Amino acid sequence: MLLISLLALILMQSPITWSEAVIPLATPTGSTCTATAIAVDPPHLVTAAHCLMPGVAQIVVAGAPATVLAVDPTLDVALLRWSRVPAMALPLREARPQLGETALLIGYGYGATQPVYSWGRVSSLEMGTGLALDLEPMPGASGGAIVDSAGELLGIFIGWIGPNTGPTLARAVPVADLGPLMAAAALATLASPK
Repeated sequence: MLLISLLALILMQSPITWSEAVIPLATPTGSTCTATAIAVDPPHLVTAAHCLMPGVAQIVVAGAPATVLAVDPTLDVALLRWSRVPAMALPLREARPQLGETALLIGYGYGATQPVYSWGRVSSLEMGTGLALDLEPMPGASGGAIVDSAGELLGIFIGWIGPNTGPTLARAVPVADLGPLMAAAALATLASPK
């Protein structure tokens, strides 16, 4: 009951309009949504790298082109520069996640037209390999936002550890681990012709 109350509090009191900061990615055919991107620093988006076709330089996000700036295959994250500037970006959390902390996954499951939610707790902190969260499965939400009770971006949802039925563990990359990817993207942006 406490987690449901906390979820309601996050959704009602957060200054973020989730559908403006958490954006669906479509399949290569564009038929249904199979992944999520997160506005982190307009016009930059972050998503799970496995959501992109290998070697792709540009994709379409919500009907507008986005350039792939950097990919970290070890963390399974990618940074994009979107041609559209999102109305909102999620605030980035500076502190590392804490064991037992309440977290909320916001993403687009298979075919979803609005963000869907799954809540749970941080259950493991693995430095260098991310973190694990106890969450209800939400297939197709790769690249989704893991937010804390203050509505700040805690991590990027990468995938499930184990079966996609019943309570299971979700793997996520903490925001604190994105520094090298963001730095590489900043250099690429400075070096690109105007």
